[in-house]
Amino acid sequence: MKKLWTVLALVTMLAACSKDEVPLAPQSTPSLAAVNFFDALYNQRDLAVAEDFATGEAKELLEHYGSVSSVQRYVMSQYYDDVHLEVDESSVQPFQDSGDRTQLTMMFDGYHNGDHIEEIREIVLIEYKGKWYVQKILDKRYH
Repeated sequence: MKKLWTVLALVTMLAACSKDEVPLAPQSTPSLAAVNFFDALYNQRDLAVAEDFATGEAKELLEHYGSVSSVQRYVMSQYYDDVHLEVDESSVQPFQDSGDRTQLTMMFDGYHNGDHIEEIREIVLIEYKGKWYVQKILDKRYH
C-alpha cells in the first residue's frame, strides 16, 4: 500500500509539471542575463557570479576592479542597499544592426542609506553558443 501511495504521489507531481512551468535558463534571453548580472552585483554582492554573466569589456572591468564595492563605485557610480531590477522590454533592440548583440535599458529602483534612488543604464549583451552575456555597460547619457 505504501508503494501505491508513493507511485500516486510521483505521478501527481509529474502531471502537475507542464512545459509552460519549466524555468528558463539564466542566460536564455538578454533580459534574464542582464537581470542576473546586476542581481549578482547588487543583491547577492557576489563578483564571481556576476562574472559568469559577463564577457568582453564587462568581464575585464569586473576583474580589474576586483570587488563588488569597487564596481558599484567606479563602474556604475551608484550604491544600493536594496534594489529592484527590471528591464524596459520596449528598449530591447539589436545593437548596431548586429544579430548576436542586443542593447537594452536596465532600470534600478532601490535604497541607499535610506534614500530612494531610481536609475537607468544602457547595456549591450552578446549571444555566444546560445547564451547571453553582458558585454558592455554604456556610459550614462545624463548625470
